[in-house]
Amino acid sequence: MSCDEGLNEGCQGGYIYYAFKFIEKHGLVSNTVYPYVSGKDGKTHVCDMKGKDSKEKHFAKKDSTKDMSADIEGIKNEIYTRGPLATGFVVYSDFPTYKSGIYVRTSVDALGLHAVKLVGWGHEDGIDYWKVANSWGLTWGEEGYFRFAMKQCGIEHSVVKVESDGK
Repeated sequence: MSCDEGLNEGCQGGYIYYAFKFIEKHGLVSNTVYPYVSGKDGKTHVCDMKGKDSKEKHFAKKDSTKDMSADIEGIKNEIYTRGPLATGFVVYSDFPTYKSGIYVRTSVDALGLHAVKLVGWGHEDGIDYWKVANSWGLTWGEEGYFRFAMKQCGIEHSVVKVESDGK
């Protein structure tokens, strides 16, 4: 997101689908080349891809961005077979104070949208949940992760996958 200032607004927000379309056109480098920095830790994100050699970049296959919205079994299968997926959800005022456990929304005050990475799923105490990686640093939630009850805040309605060119 920090590099895509065309259809998105860099780190000021945007849409996952457009971020992947950006990757189709401009490529993406690994964490080794362009390390992740958490914006919640007070650091500013600056796009550091522009001068990178194309041999260091991975490109999405043309028109390979697929919307997987609301297909819970398909989402699980994709995570199991290919790895994490990007998604977004509506953030409510009770979410930023999450510490641990399975997050179940209790607030009615929406704050905005947030993009995250689905990395797994589980079932505990009668609740199906997603295991999710957040971008707010390792001191937030469960060491930077959280468990999010399924079928709430639209988390299954923004899931996007993209196929890489394999570089």
